[in-house]
Amino acid sequence: MAVAGLFNINLIEASQALADYRGPKSRMRILKGIKNTVIIDDTYNSSPAAAHLAVETLIALPAKRKIFITGDMLELGDYTIKAHQGLGNLAGGRVDILVCVGSRSKFVADAASNQMLKSNIYLFETSDLAKKKVQELLEEGDTVLIKGSQSMYMEKIVEEIMAEPERKNELLARQGRKWLEKKK
Repeated sequence: MAVAGLFNINLIEASQALADYRGPKSRMRILKGIKNTVIIDDTYNSSPAAAHLAVETLIALPAKRKIFITGDMLELGDYTIKAHQGLGNLAGGRVDILVCVGSRSKFVADAASNQMLKSNIYLFETSDLAKKKVQELLEEGDTVLIKGSQSMYMEKIVEEIMAEPERKNELLARQGRKWLEKKK
């Protein structure tokens, strides 16, 4: 809208032009979830800065409950533990439920457990193991943020809880045959 203002474009016309805009698949894309929930699908990839911004967005949104599902952030080298702990410190006490996927995400869970009930923190080795539990946890009115590095296959969780899984090819990233065969 600021750009529209700079170019003297009518703001009403600019907002109408943006009304149908859909961002790239799995990059902070809002989807309808089962049980009348809202999913923020940010599963394309993850890094410390991107994860922090995504969690800050979740925190700022109105919701009955805020659920953060995070997978490992990969390729961080010596910064791995500190980055995951920082994410746990940010999310802990600000989200209602935390689901961590992967061996590195245990550091997210550990840091968050200093600020929230351990009974609201769940840890799984893989997205396949997590997806059914996430489905059970959801209640009407929840907002769910799902984020993780692409090799964590967090889109499996999105597919499990999205209201229209038959539209996965249209709505989710990495639905091509080669990728799907790779994650078996």
